[in-house]
Amino acid sequence: MAVRVLRLGSDRVEGEGLRIGTVRRPPRGVPKTEFSSQNWYDVWFPNLSPSPETMKIGKNVSTDRQWLAFEKKFRAEMVTPENSRILDLLAALSHHTNFSVGCYCKDEARCHRSVLRKLLMEKGAKVADVGCGAGLALIEMARAYPKSEFHGYDISKHALERARTNLEDSGLQNI
Repeated sequence: MAVRVLRLGSDRVEGEGLRIGTVRRPPRGVPKTEFSSQNWYDVWFPNLSPSPETMKIGKNVSTDRQWLAFEKKFRAEMVTPENSRILDLLAALSHHTNFSVGCYCKDEARCHRSVLRKLLMEKGAKVADVGCGAGLALIEMARAYPKSEFHGYDISKHALERARTNLEDSGLQNI
């Protein structure tokens, strides 16, 4: 069981679970009855989306300094009691069922879903990395977020063998 962070509209993967859309607006031109069948989301949950004001900042980011300002503002929105409890709930659920959260952005590094991933890891979520390769990103996340548990998946047996070796060398217990 784990949470996956993904781009809405992408192909679903086996065991992904419920797909939660953490976006301000539904996909344009798509009938509500087709949100799920077209791989957008099963449940719309804009509570975990940046406010319209913060979204404007995020959409105009072009430097690392601007991104850090966006992240700081979005994190401030997520520490309200209501949003903090939602993140606690999702982190706890990740230990009992599979689900995914996502947004439309192409580049996760400049998308609020990258911040959601960090927030969920800070809350101790169980996180899945599909296409983990040699596991180097998993190891870095596990070091940075010791309260979370990480699971790596890859179709390449060779990559998984390298990941197991790297994991053993790391000495980490939360992967």
